[in-house]
Amino acid sequence: MTNQQASAPASGRRKSAVPKRLVVAAAIAAVGIGALFFALYRDSRDDLGKLQGDWNYSAAARANAGVIRVEGNNWSYHSGGPFGRSYRITLRPESNRKEIDLALLAADGQPATFTHGVGKGSEVKLLGIYEFHGNEVKLALSPERRPTTFDDDEAQVLVLTRD
Repeated sequence: MTNQQASAPASGRRKSAVPKRLVVAAAIAAVGIGALFFALYRDSRDDLGKLQGDWNYSAAARANAGVIRVEGNNWSYHSGGPFGRSYRITLRPESNRKEIDLALLAADGQPATFTHGVGKGSEVKLLGIYEFHGNEVKLALSPERRPTTFDDDEAQVLVLTRD
């Protein structure tokens, strides 16, 4: 056997196996990075993602009434420090007017229900509409029926702002 034969690869496969591994690894990394980018971008752009964090809120006659904290799909009132009522948030941003439902949560974290009357057994909810304006969210909420405008006389209008 000559020196040239000894240094030549025994098979043509060995040479191409390393680049194929690199291509597969690069493809897996690209898919992973793409998925991570999508998850981060989506969370910062969808409405529930935009609501996350602490908000100062004002109502009709009360400016700077306290703080609302949104964590995941939980909404809770923090007025002057103590925890207030908590709600589970359901958003329907695809509706003609963006819709929000706030279902009151009992102390055990489960939805509170009416214990008597016509609505016995149904969840205690606030129905509303919302819209974003920069660093502000405007909501119109009502326990009876979903408001159709922010000028609805039967709705409580809240304005949430960030510092």
